[in-house]
Amino acid sequence: MGTMRLARFGLFAILVMAAVCLGQPRAAQAEVIRVAMFPVAVNSSLPDTGHLSAGLGDMIAARLEQSGQIVVTRLDAAISNRDEAIAAGKEAGADYVLFGSYTQFGDGASLDLRCAPVVGGEADEPRRVFVQAGSASEIIPKLGVLSQNVSRYLVEAAKPAAPKATEDAPAPSAPDTATLVDLELRIEALERVIFAPPPASETTETD
Repeated sequence: MGTMRLARFGLFAILVMAAVCLGQPRAAQAEVIRVAMFPVAVNSSLPDTGHLSAGLGDMIAARLEQSGQIVVTRLDAAISNRDEAIAAGKEAGADYVLFGSYTQFGDGASLDLRCAPVVGGEADEPRRVFVQAGSASEIIPKLGVLSQNVSRYLVEAAKPAAPKATEDAPAPSAPDTATLVDLELRIEALERVIFAPPPASETTETD
């Protein structure tokens, strides 16, 4: 009897869990965030500013795409403000735009990026993310932190707003009494199949 009770309890637990899981909505997969990235403007007396701009862009884009959720599209258009960036981002089919500048001043240097949504971005100031260092060689090790901050902003900003509770969309609930009764009947049917005695023709007789 102990074995039968344990088996009955196990069957009941499995069926209850299945009913609850089937009643829960499936979690939506994280959507891809499309980012249009513009060349980093370089304010420096260095002779090869184009090489520096391309190198910074390559390193930032590579770090942003490491999570697999962000896809960066590199645009060659030179932009000078947020509105130009958003207009170009819309044409590229992006969700967000990323632009900024590298500035070298005396013994210091800074990399200042700005990120804005393509839809509704005209209403608010872009999110600013920046790092400072003593030179360009010291800026590069900080690109990891800079990119993480940009990624964190993009992921948080892209999250859909929590839906408001309405009568048409009630919160998921536990199985009702009718469901549990139906589960009990299924269990009894399974028990009769699993624990039914063997047919008389298969019964072993002893002298």
